[in-house]
Amino acid sequence: MGMEQEAIEIYEQLVEEYSIPGYGFLPCTYIKSGKIKEGKKILHDLETNYDSIPTAFGALVRAQLYAALGDYENAYKWYAFEPHHHWIPWVRIRWTALTNDSTFIKNPGFKALMRRFNLRDPAPLQNDPDLDR
Repeated sequence: MGMEQEAIEIYEQLVEEYSIPGYGFLPCTYIKSGKIKEGKKILHDLETNYDSIPTAFGALVRAQLYAALGDYENAYKWYAFEPHHHWIPWVRIRWTALTNDSTFIKNPGFKALMRRFNLRDPAPLQNDPDLDR
């Protein structure tokens, strides 16, 4: 909707109010709004301070952040982390929130990921006749 700054303010307020690490939507919103440095800082904090021995949730967050950064190989690697987080099937839908680029789902790694979790490939993108299904 183009309201990234408003979303950032809400997420930052929630992080401060509830004293929780700013994972999930906050760093993805930073990245999508062009605040790459801020998003990468949260990813670095996740990897070094909060989840240095990866957990299923930490792997899911890493995968989402790498996808938002356009680093799809690392995204697929973290989506494949075991044990899987129970939200992992949402990757089929969530990719649109992570990237404006259909490259993520055109990559063979995405199809392999869908098959690994016994999920259907997402429907082709509208106005994208090149989507190889």
